[in-house]
Amino acid sequence: MAFVAPKPNSGDFTPPPEGTHMAVCYRLVDLGTQQSTFNNETKRQHKIVISWELADEKMDNGEPFSIHQRYTFSLHEKAKLRADLEGWRGKRFDEAELEAFDLDGLLGKPCLLTVAHTKKADRVFANIMAIAKLPKNMPPPSAPFNRPHSFNLKSPDWALFDAMSVGLQDTIKKSPEYAEARKGGGGGHSEADPPPVDDMDDGRDIPFATPYGIR
Repeated sequence: MAFVAPKPNSGDFTPPPEGTHMAVCYRLVDLGTQQSTFNNETKRQHKIVISWELADEKMDNGEPFSIHQRYTFSLHEKAKLRADLEGWRGKRFDEAELEAFDLDGLLGKPCLLTVAHTKKADRVFANIMAIAKLPKNMPPPSAPFNRPHSFNLKSPDWALFDAMSVGLQDTIKKSPEYAEARKGGGGGHSEADPPPVDDMDDGRDIPFATPYGIR
C-alpha cells in the first residue's frame, strides 16, 4: 500500500524520509464510493484519505513533509482503517465506540508513523508500515503547520475542494456522492496530492455520519 509524497510545484519529487517520525493528522478527505479491482475482483467501496505532516522532518522550503493513506471507510474487524486506528489509540475499540466513532476527532492529534521506502521504476514511494500512540513521556508537537480540516461529501465545503489537486478532485468526481452533492457547484485545484492507490481492504462499507462519524 503505497504513499506518494506531494510533488513540489517545481516538478522535483522528494519522498518523506524513512524511519519512525512524530506526525500530526491535518486532513480527512471523503472520496465517496470508488471502484477498484484486486485479484480479478471488482468492488465498489466508500473510500477516504487521511493525511499527516511529519513534525520532525522538513522539506527544503522549510515546510513539513506530508504523507497520505487511502482507506476503505469501514471499522469492520478486518479493515485496515480499524487496525491503524487501534494502533494509533493504543487500544481496541469497544462496542459502544464502534457505534459512532467521529473521525473529525483525529484532526490535530499526534502519533508515531513508521515509514519505509520502496522503489518502482524510477520513483521512490514512502509507505507507512505502522501507526502508534505517542509514549507517555514524549511531549506532543506544537500546532501543525497545515490547518486541520476535513472534506465531507455529506456537507461539502467547496472551497476546500477547490484547494485540492486536480488528481484528487478527479478521483472524487468519479463518485456518485459527488454527482449528488454537486447539483449546483464548481471545481478547482492547488497543491499536488498522490494518485489514488487501491487499499485492498476486506471490510464492509459504513456510511458517513455527521460530520465524519462511522456508524
